Amino acid sequence: MRLLDYELRQEQPDNPYNDQLKSKAVKGFTLAFRLHCEKCNLTDFVKVSNLGWQGGDFENLVKSA
Repeated sequence: MRLLDYELRQEQPDNPYNDQLKSKAVKGFTLAFRLHCEKCNLTDFVKVSNLGWQGGDFENLVKSA
């Protein structure tokens, strides 16, 4: 897997989860990475973000924090 490019898709000075969690993010962001597999020739994008929750047990985690 090869990382071909990256892009800062979104950035903001605050993070919406800081008031709900013990650990604090310095800012909010979304990064996008363009990846390529030399073996199967697949090219795709992956996003990494601390601004939105895609699913899972976030509400349960916040309640137990």
